Amino acid sequence: MGADEETGCVFLANPCKRVLSMEAGNWRQKYGNMPMLALVADRNKAAIHLLQQSCDENEVELYGAMFPGLIENGCMVDQGMCLLPLPAATKAYLSEPLDREHAVGHLISWLNEQEKTGEQEEERKTLFLIFDAMISNVGTILEQMYGELGDQYAYAGVNAGSNTLTPQPCLLKNDRFAGGRVLALLLPFSDGGILEHGYCELDEHVLAAASEGNLIRTINWHPALSVYRKLVHENFGIEITRDNFYDYAVHYPFAILRANGELLVRIPSDFTSEGGIYCIGEVPPNSILQVLDAPAESLLHGVQRLADRIRALHWTRTMIFYCTGRFMHLGDQGCTEELELLGTVTGPCHGALSLGEIGTTGKDQYPLFHNATIVALRYS
Repeated sequence: MGADEETGCVFLANPCKRVLSMEAGNWRQKYGNMPMLALVADRNKAAIHLLQQSCDENEVELYGAMFPGLIENGCMVDQGMCLLPLPAATKAYLSEPLDREHAVGHLISWLNEQEKTGEQEEERKTLFLIFDAMISNVGTILEQMYGELGDQYAYAGVNAGSNTLTPQPCLLKNDRFAGGRVLALLLPFSDGGILEHGYCELDEHVLAAASEGNLIRTINWHPALSVYRKLVHENFGIEITRDNFYDYAVHYPFAILRANGELLVRIPSDFTSEGGIYCIGEVPPNSILQVLDAPAESLLHGVQRLADRIRALHWTRTMIFYCTGRFMHLGDQGCTEELELLGTVTGPCHGALSLGEIGTTGKDQYPLFHNATIVALRYS
């Protein structure tokens, strides 16, 4: 067990019943009526009901999610719980299961129900969204939300769940632990989430001639997998086969080239028998695509930009979400180097590994769903 007085983070390496009861019992003394945000490693999901029970017994308001791993004191760990205090003014909503017809309506209805004082209306709040990673149309949900809400809120978010990418509960509050939903936290800050990736653009563009949701069926009117293999071999000298696809796909992701020049990264996650490629995140039909390289020095430049943006905002406490695909690409050493750079601004980094990220890069001020990024978010 470790507590960081500067960040307010409590990290529990072994979240057993005794330890959780003690932390929940001390919460009100330390934080008054501030809600608890729990980031829980997949390996410790069995302890979530113990955390819920301890918080109920001590009247602590609890929200959180399960992630593939956590960030503790600037290092990646695959077990434990990270407990963070949220502002007392935080409002939260764990949705019902999100279907394609009513996904946005659930959120809009809840937001419209929130009472707003004149003071609150003068400053935007941050809408922090934690989606179950098994929801495949997060990008579409964000577009529809922004169409309804516009700049009324600043946006941030991540995908939670297991690195196995199998359906299972991953979002929690005091009395619920469920999947297929979104946890929305309305934070009394106006900055939203900021993110960077640092990927390099290539010269060659290709066309995703047929795609549906997060499945690219064809590229340049040929099966997507055959074209992807050709591009990776020509540009990087790597021969991708169906057997080694999962070893290399995280290192050579797709990018959607947007009209403003921004790259929207999409990591391939699976393929079909017909040669289609599934990605983490939707790929609109007729997207202009590239296959990206990701040298560590280029990614580190992106982290430096993120650190500069955090420094300019003068945040006191910062939570970091680090894409699992990025971690798989860089490994422990590269990841540690990036977190150490961020730590020069934020202090020791705390947060979690994510399965997709939501935020703004500076080129756009509306929310987009990304892969392979690092998201920074003020939490108190």
